Parts: sequence; structure tokens; C-alpha cells
Amino acid sequence: MFENTVAYRRVMKKKALMDALEKAKEENNEWKIRQLEGKIACFDRKYYPNVLWDSSKGTYRKPKEA
Repeated sequence: MFENTVAYRRVMKKKALMDALEKAKEENNEWKIRQLEGKIACFDRKYYPNVLWDSSKGTYRKPKEA
């Protein structure tokens, strides 16, 4: 049942992007490497944002940087 969840599909999409990036690095295709790195950055920004909604205060908050 886990394979039908949104979280699983996100994990699989990220894995597919990372696999394609590794393949592009092996082929030494600079254009494709830049494209995939941009897609991964957009994916991370969309699904794992640095700014989160704090429902207790009704405001946005930024988590502490490690």
C-alpha cells in the first residue's frame, strides 16, 4: 500500500532525478548536468521549503540552520 502514497511518489521522483544526474555525470554532459541540478533544486524548494507555516502563531517561520 505504501507505493500509492504521495510521499512514495516524491521519493521515487527524486531518486529518478538523482539517477539521471549520475548518468549525465558519467557521460560528462555539462548541459544535462546543469538542467538536472536546477530541477533538483526546484524540487527541494517546492517539497521541502525552508520557510514553514507555524499554525500556533499564524505566521511563517524559518527553521534554524544547522
